Amino acid sequence: MKNLQLKNLSIKSLFLTVLLAGTALAAEGNGATVTIKNPAKATGIQIGDVLTRNITIQTAAGQKVTATSLPVKGERTDGIELVDVKLSSEEDEGKATHTLALRYQVFADAVSPAVMKLPAESVELSDTRKIDIPSWNFWFSPLVKTPLANVLPNVQPQDKAPLIDTTHHMSALAIYLSLLVIGLLGAIYVNADRQWLPFMGGAFSRAHRSIKKVARSREADDAKVKKVLLSLHQAFNQTYGKNLFRPDVDDFIRQHPGFQKIATDITSFFERSNQALFSKREHDQAGLVSSLVAFSKNLRDCERGV
Repeated sequence: MKNLQLKNLSIKSLFLTVLLAGTALAAEGNGATVTIKNPAKATGIQIGDVLTRNITIQTAAGQKVTATSLPVKGERTDGIELVDVKLSSEEDEGKATHTLALRYQVFADAVSPAVMKLPAESVELSDTRKIDIPSWNFWFSPLVKTPLANVLPNVQPQDKAPLIDTTHHMSALAIYLSLLVIGLLGAIYVNADRQWLPFMGGAFSRAHRSIKKVARSREADDAKVKKVLLSLHQAFNQTYGKNLFRPDVDDFIRQHPGFQKIATDITSFFERSNQALFSKREHDQAGLVSSLVAFSKNLRDCERGV
């Protein structure tokens, strides 16, 4: 009698060991062959871990697993939630093989190592035969050895984020802003007609502004010509320091070499001025005004060294 009890105890211990180790188990049930493959790891399971059981059911061809008998995704038993259910079937050589994958996630909690289990399940075949899937035990390992209520006092303060050295960035920003200001001032100096800066109010700059206004006015063309020529002659005289005439152009260029590139235009200006003021021959007064506007701009650019 004792030998029989020892034998039964040894069989039960062996079965439990195999079950906890996740070894695949095969059994015959109601004319169907059932193979259960439990998770390979049965110890050290923690909260959030996912455990998968694969159940293979072999039946005669034509038999199917009833879909309505499958475990319902989202069911939670003792903190163990069924998060996924997948069933696949195939037939070969007069047999049907049904593979059922059940994925569980652990949401249970314990303050000390404890034995927990994946719940027992059951499915039905199309001929109403019932296939039982036994529960599977595993060891749960807590993340901490104290209850969660005592975690808060043990939380360590977070380190402050390290400061970023902005010295290099500030230096680069200062350089870029300086270049921007210099570029802006250069653009104004080259293109602006008004005296935005103290050194932009030269004689030819003022003459160019005055000539543009005259050109846009509604005065008669002959009046415009006289005013434009007067403004230019006054600018030449102010720059030269005395009255400038046609024979003095070369001396003007020597004193102000910045005007050398338009020396020919300056000589031509004095010739056209003499014709417009003292010649009785008719000429295109509107065209002359337009050309003198462009000429005055060239004089202004030379004056600014552009």
